[in-house]
Order: sequence, then C-alpha cells, then structure tokens
Amino acid sequence: SEAVREDVSRVSQAAHDMERTIDELLHLSFLRNQPVRVVDVSLGEVIGESIDRLSLDLARGRIALSVAPDLPTLRTDRPRIAYVLRNLMEHAIRSVRGQADPRIEIGWLESRAGDPVIFIRHNGVGMDRAEQEGSADLLEPSVSDTYGLALAPSLARQVVEDLAGRLWAHSSGPSQGVTFLLTVPQEPPCE
Repeated sequence: SEAVREDVSRVSQAAHDMERTIDELLHLSFLRNQPVRVVDVSLGEVIGESIDRLSLDLARGRIALSVAPDLPTLRTDRPRIAYVLRNLMEHAIRSVRGQADPRIEIGWLESRAGDPVIFIRHNGVGMDRAEQEGSADLLEPSVSDTYGLALAPSLARQVVEDLAGRLWAHSSGPSQGVTFLLTVPQEPPCE
C-alpha cells in the first residue's frame, strides 16, 4: 500500500542520514587530529568541489543554487575549510526538504576590518524569536531539534574555532531559513 511505501521511504532516508552522520563524525575525528596547514585556498574551487559531490542531492531536491562568481581566496587550512563549507551546504540541503521553492545562496561580504565573511543562506527550516532567545546558540543541538539539523553546524563550528575563526547564524523565524556566516583569520594559528 501507499502508506507502507512512504514508511519504507522514511526509514530508508533515516538510515541514509545516520550513515552520513557516522561518516561525518569519523572524518571530523581524523581531520581535527591533523596539524593545521595554511595555504592559499580558492573558495570558488572548494565550493565547486562540494557542488560536484552534492549534485545528486541538489538535483533530487530541485534546489536552486546561487553562488557568487567572485568568491575570495583565503589563507587557511584547505581540508578544514572544505569540510566546513560542505557541511553547511549539506545542512542547507536537508533544511530545504519539502519547500515549494527550495533555494540556497552562497556568497561573501567584506567586514568592517576588510576580512571576507562567507555566507550560506537557505529558505528552509528556521527558528522563531522565542526559540532563538531561549537557546544559547542556533548552532547547538537541542532536545526540540526534531530534524537533527543542528548537529552539522555545531560540528562545523568546532572546525572553524580550530582555525581561530567564528561561525554564527541568523534566522528571521520558522520557515524563514537560516543564514550561516563565517570568518577565519587570514593566517590562522598553526599547531
């Protein structure tokens, strides 16, 4: 029956998500045990690689993806920043599931100090003001996180902090999406 097919589909998706989470935790453990190696990193290349890796999910979800053509080059650890950006993109893809017009935007701004601030914005699951005020941080998993969506950004934040950077989020309310912003110093501390 149709109900059984839907149940099997949900269980299959949950198993796939769990497998991804376990893989992410293993990769994160390996990554965080490696020394920081600072090099010039083209964010355009890193984002392009993530898009290639996530192309099937983007196509399945019929997600409109907009990427700024002039993403900067950062002086940072390439595997770590690649992990963070891919992690946030995967989070955005999961967050827009079920939206009538799913959209993800990737771009950058210049801070007052002249440093690049990278953003990944989506129009999926968001948070209302009461949830934001009641939560210490949008990036911390909570008991009420029924979608399991806060784990990915909290892991990404740990990696950004390894680079002496900052990752934060803003949401205008439920179903208003979330904008993740991150910045890393151009010469993160080496281990």
